This record gives sequence, structure tokens and C-alpha cells, in this order.
Amino acid sequence: MGGNSLGALISQLLSGQARNWPAQLRPDALLLIMHCAKIEDALIHGSIARLFGARDVATPFASGLELLDRWQVPAGNRFIWPQGHFSLPIALTRNDAPLRRFRRVVETLS
Repeated sequence: MGGNSLGALISQLLSGQARNWPAQLRPDALLLIMHCAKIEDALIHGSIARLFGARDVATPFASGLELLDRWQVPAGNRFIWPQGHFSLPIALTRNDAPLRRFRRVVETLS
């Protein structure tokens, strides 16, 4: 399961709820692109709350990094690029390494 920006937040929330579901319905892996730890971070600290800014911070980077650390995501599964919120999806069209890595992770689950 996965998503980009708001879709990543929804996937994150849904995966948290899934811990109470039968095992065969729970997600085996998550792909979160441009996410933050809590939706409140995007609403209060992100550009959703501040319409103008020098650069995009729709989903605050520090919050997403905190979540990766808390979940102990291995370095090989972290992709941190110097893009803004809206330019990152464009960068994925040129470098699909995160998508290829996710595919490898999912393939090892079967």
C-alpha cells in the first residue's frame, strides 16, 4: 500500500488501523512519498497553513524524518532528495530508484 502526499498520509492512517484486521488483509509493506508523521503537521506547520513561502513545505520534512527514525526504517529504504513538494514527483520520472526498491521489498514478501 502506498501513496504520495495526502495519499501517503491516508495510507499511513489506514495501515495503523489495519493492525486490528485479519492478517491476510493487512498491508505487507508501505510506500510513503512526501509524508509527515501526523496530518496535523501538514495542517499546522505545512504550506497548507501558510499559503506563501520561499519553498514548499506542504508536508514538513523533519516530521517525516522523525517517523522514519521512530519506525527504524533502514538507510537503504530511505530516499531523501533536494526537491520541493511539487517537484519530487517529477524527479521520480527521472529516477525511479525508490519505486524499484519498493518492488524488491514486496517481491521478497511472497
